[in-house]
Amino acid sequence: MDPRGKTVIVTGASAGIGKALARAFVAQGAKVVLASRNVQALNALANELGQEQTLVVPTDVTQRVQIDRLVDRTVERFGRLDVLVNNTGVGLMSSVADLDPDEFQQLFQVNLMGPLHGMQDAIRTMRKTGGGTIVNISSGTSRIVVPFLGGAYPALKRALEILSDYARVQLADEGIKVLVVLPYITATDFARNALGRRAAPAPNFDAVRRNLPPPHTAEFVAEKVLEGLRSDATEISLAPA
Repeated sequence: MDPRGKTVIVTGASAGIGKALARAFVAQGAKVVLASRNVQALNALANELGQEQTLVVPTDVTQRVQIDRLVDRTVERFGRLDVLVNNTGVGLMSSVADLDPDEFQQLFQVNLMGPLHGMQDAIRTMRKTGGGTIVNISSGTSRIVVPFLGGAYPALKRALEILSDYARVQLADEGIKVLVVLPYITATDFARNALGRRAAPAPNFDAVRRNLPPPHTAEFVAEKVLEGLRSDATEISLAPA
């Protein structure tokens, strides 16, 4: 898919990979709907990218009614939805033994239920216009054990990948493509904003970090997402072998 002239929703667009994606899509001539809870950051980004090419829709992805509104506003403004990028995510720094059920439930709503509801709304909308693409941003940590991440975040990202695999097969004859992108550790505020950071890091935290390859930039990840859209790829992994 060539992004030029297409309508794209990017969730988590106020920072990090989402912000880089919004910039990349607009640079390629797409109309971009900016979604996140941070209204001030979204408005600043819309001013930067141009009001004609963007639409700000404040959205908490844990609230189904807000996701419905996001898709409805997109169609009202631009007439269609061609690409949904489920990018919103939150981490949880906790061992399995110490995992707080309430924090895990919060993680579940953001990282799995939010994308699922977005997919369902996008599918209904894309069916009316002959197809489109759903991009689910997963994580390379679903394939590589990174001890200080704890396990809850990678587990839910792996679940998102499985939902994507099934949706891809089920939608193959309807012109709706499902692409999964697995970023490696990226230079964003993701770790700083993670849940479960009350306890001190594990004793080997610094050693583990030193032994990992350097992080990617958000712009690099955005570039790979656009490459995936233009190709027949169903999955792009940026994690080291």
